[in-house]
Parts: sequence; structure tokens; C-alpha cells
Amino acid sequence: MKRIPIAILCLTLLSAALLTPVLAEGAGWYVVDSQSPKGYCYLYSNPSSLDEISRNLGRYDNGEWVYVVDYKGENGYSFVFTEDGKTGFMATSALMKY
Repeated sequence: MKRIPIAILCLTLLSAALLTPVLAEGAGWYVVDSQSPKGYCYLYSNPSSLDEISRNLGRYDNGEWVYVVDYKGENGYSFVFTEDGKTGFMATSALMKY
């Protein structure tokens, strides 16, 4: 009889582990902390500000919050959600983990 509760516990823990979303390393809330003299950075539609198809989606001043989904990103850019509902890529060097 002791095996049944242990089996139920193991199945419960396994199902919880399988249903829990796996976040990318470094995912979480970050604050914009650009080292540029102007104190802001831009959000882009693609992970490069130099790409012909990348669009500037907005300017974010130091102190504004973004949620980083993928911190590593491509070409030094991280994939982020902004507080104003936009998604895009921001320079990883301009972000500081909270």
C-alpha cells in the first residue's frame, strides 16, 4: 500500500516538471542601463540595427523596464517584451538585470 502514494507523488512531480515552461538562461526583468552619453537605447524588429529589414520600434530611456525572454540573442541583441506592449531586440550591453 505504501507504493501507491509514492507512485502518485512521483507522477505529480513529473507532470508538474513537464508542464512548467522552461525559461532561457538570463530571462527575467531588466532595466535599461545604456552607457551611451544620451542615456537611451532603441528597440529593433530584428537583432541588428544595421540590417536593411530591421526597423526601429522605439526609444527606451535609462531606468525603463523590459522583460528579457532570450538574454543571449544574436549579434549582441536580446529578445525583449517592453512595458508598452512591444516585442523586439535590444542591445544586450544596454540591459542590467534587476
